[in-house]
Amino acid sequence: MFAIVNYTTVHKTLDTIEPDFYALCFKKMCLGSVETWLASMRSKYENVSTPFGALNLNWQQLQQSGQQHLEEANQFLASIPPDRLLEVF
Repeated sequence: MFAIVNYTTVHKTLDTIEPDFYALCFKKMCLGSVETWLASMRSKYENVSTPFGALNLNWQQLQQSGQQHLEEANQFLASIPPDRLLEVF
């Protein structure tokens, strides 16, 4: 007989997240989410006219940076072993 049980934990507060995960993964995931959200908001306007001239918002670079941060966080999460692993032989 062979069985593997894997479960995930929902964290209701940041106190239950291990400090390593907070520094290495959670911050990058939050930064990536905010950057992609800002890029989607900025993509509505290519440039903004001001009395001093036009400002180019360059939302493509912000979108790319956000996607890169999210991919790095997901790769880190995929590389760590599960918290609890139960094997029955």
